[in-house]
Amino acid sequence: MQDPTAHIDEHPTKDLWVTTTGLVVHSLAEGVAMGASLYSKFYLVNHTFIVTFSSQGGSSVGLVVALAIFIHKAPEALGFGTFLTHKGASNTEQLIHLGVSPFLNN
Repeated sequence: MQDPTAHIDEHPTKDLWVTTTGLVVHSLAEGVAMGASLYSKFYLVNHTFIVTFSSQGGSSVGLVVALAIFIHKAPEALGFGTFLTHKGASNTEQLIHLGVSPFLNN
């Protein structure tokens, strides 16, 4: 007799690609945020933040944003790998999905 609480995943391959696509979009947004923060300067004028952009480089806020993004990449990859394993992806599929993300972001 089948366990009624057991979940049968009807679309495991679709779930993998949807999640991979979401991670790619997430990474693109991170890249935009990092680029914008590295080339912007923040000022506080009359309790209002003013943002200006310069090709000369920005403030230390950009370095903090870049550092935060780099720090969260390891747990992000670990979580994604765990998700792939949970979905039953083979080693080859895991390498494909983990490898697709960095190449699409450059």
